[in-house]
Amino acid sequence: MPDTRDTAKHYASLGYSVLPLRPDDKRPGLSQWKALQEKPWGIKEINDFWGQNPKHGVGIITGKVSGISVIDIDDPQRAAKAFKNAGISPPKTFTVITRKGVHLYYKYNADFAQGAGRLDAVDIRNDGGYVVAPPTVIAAHEYTIKTDIEPVEFGEVPVQLMAQQGTKETATDINRPDWIAEALLKGAGEGQRNDTAMRLAAYFHSRGEQKDIIRAMLRQYADNCEPVFSYTEVDQVVDSVTQRYKQSPVQTFYKGTLLEKPLIDLTTPRRRIFRWPDSGLSVELDHINEARDGITAWITVSKSGLGEIYGPIRMNLLSVTARAAFIRELKDRDEHDWASVIQHISRLTIDTMREEQPFIALSTHQAEHASPWLLRPFIRYGQPTTFYADGGTGKSTLADAITLSIVSGQAVIPGTFAAERTNVLIGDWETDPTNHKMIIDAMMKGRGMPTYAPNEIYYRRFDGPLPDYLDELQRFVIEHNIGFMVIDSIVAAAAGDDVNSDGAARSYFNTMRSLNIPYLGITHTPQSGDRIYGNRFFWNLTRMAWLIERAEDTSTVALFNKKTMWEIQKPMGLEVEYAMKDTGDGSQVTDAITFKNVDVAADPQLAKGLPLIDQIKHALTRGMMAPKDIAEETGIKDATVRQYLARGLKSGIFIKDATTGNYGLAAGVEPPLLVTQPVTDESVTPTVTTPATDPSMWWIDDE
Repeated sequence: MPDTRDTAKHYASLGYSVLPLRPDDKRPGLSQWKALQEKPWGIKEINDFWGQNPKHGVGIITGKVSGISVIDIDDPQRAAKAFKNAGISPPKTFTVITRKGVHLYYKYNADFAQGAGRLDAVDIRNDGGYVVAPPTVIAAHEYTIKTDIEPVEFGEVPVQLMAQQGTKETATDINRPDWIAEALLKGAGEGQRNDTAMRLAAYFHSRGEQKDIIRAMLRQYADNCEPVFSYTEVDQVVDSVTQRYKQSPVQTFYKGTLLEKPLIDLTTPRRRIFRWPDSGLSVELDHINEARDGITAWITVSKSGLGEIYGPIRMNLLSVTARAAFIRELKDRDEHDWASVIQHISRLTIDTMREEQPFIALSTHQAEHASPWLLRPFIRYGQPTTFYADGGTGKSTLADAITLSIVSGQAVIPGTFAAERTNVLIGDWETDPTNHKMIIDAMMKGRGMPTYAPNEIYYRRFDGPLPDYLDELQRFVIEHNIGFMVIDSIVAAAAGDDVNSDGAARSYFNTMRSLNIPYLGITHTPQSGDRIYGNRFFWNLTRMAWLIERAEDTSTVALFNKKTMWEIQKPMGLEVEYAMKDTGDGSQVTDAITFKNVDVAADPQLAKGLPLIDQIKHALTRGMMAPKDIAEETGIKDATVRQYLARGLKSGIFIKDATTGNYGLAAGVEPPLLVTQPVTDESVTPTVTTPATDPSMWWIDDE
């Protein structure tokens, strides 16, 4: 990649206004950049900035200042369909390949409307916007030029790509409160962006808008924030609001008046959050407890622009005296119909606590995910996985590798595939955050991975039984969009109970089930046997169990899928390579960690963990053998070998030489080798490989 100063000066020479981008990030590298929308930097400013910040990427501000309007296509196949349905054929022009699609550069046209969601997978970058310029690299992807010609005139801009199209409502809709138009047109400043985005998303959600429409509206808001509010942050806010908050399930009257229905967050059993988007009011109830004398909770009241105005205070929702005191205290802080608020939250809390899990008709039920796997072949959506092994086997290191794979979307362990990226929480009873960070940083270096942004790995040290932290965990998982959790270790997490008791196992699984996310628990094996340590229900209630064994005097480990509710996964052999560095005091620390696949069957010690049929098949990869020789090589009893050979002969796995009596593998039978790399690309970001059949969609046709 050329010097970033040269790249910036090249685009400046073309008349473009260049914008610094944060290293390995699409976000602007300047807190204030609106001035660049009117007057571009000259050579001096470019040399000064990139001379001091050579790792910053290069962006191009779109619109009149640069003389270009850009069509930003996130998914070429979806966009092609949307253009075809709208009768639009974009002219061939200068084109850049992005992480997910393409940028089509056209000569500036004021009729193009800056913003998102103009058509499906189609955004517009015009006045007030910017694009990433090639050859900037973000998340290991280099933006490259696909069609190197001068930007051309688009011609007459279709109405679908003009201002105020692509959404049900416009920023100046007269039916909206004034604050909505103000936020959409002017954005918000530092410290207010996330709160305003939450309020906007809640408002549109309360009006029944679809998620894609809400996302498009908030992208318009994000473009006008100063500093800019990234689309990734927008998507996280929209996902959080639409997943967490539901319309109030009941109508509430007070003094003969039908009260405005709030949005209500019911995702956490002992917690309720009520939001009234119009007024910016929210009321949070925590540690809800139903007792003989009523329902108690810790209550905190907040308001947009003011923050917390009351609480947390513990009160009985059914106590007339407590409710009267609540109203008096709040009237001294802010003018509002507090009597209606306490009536609403009390009624809804009582009613929703009495609700049971719904009955579901499976004939109409739709799976939430296209694939059951979050990380194939270890982690399935909504299900618990357990790694178990002796101490010193490397369980925690493998768990950190899985964590990094899920948070980054990359196959840190070869032979795995992450269906999506998500935030991860490590719950730890045994080490400390420094140790986990050192291991994860070493894996990133070994992988050549500069960052796993925008996702995050969170760490929490625990000192007591897991159920004691349930309320805190539920809240954190929701507020930080945690999609996966590691428990290290199960024995320590269940420390409040005897791990040999039924109650310890049930308490652990019930606590984790309430979080409604997939998770990996790490535990030990008993002194004898290869089952999970502790009560039998630790084995019975896990949905997938992997035994990890380590070869003596090597860094080679093998993972054996000993239990599953679905198909048994192939064994996986890994060689873990550690690169060390000197610390300067005579000691060494881990600098880089890499993994490579090895054949489990090639190591005599690890091969014993394979199914007997696989051990026999592996022995026969060397050629025809007599049963007694197979028994001697594998250590399997001669009689057992002969039973498997006889069964395999009938099923077509083995062949037998009638003259010598030796056995071999039948043609086409695969030996039991390591898990192979999946055919699917290891990156979560899809690449476009299907050429368009419509010649008018030249921008997805291979050149």
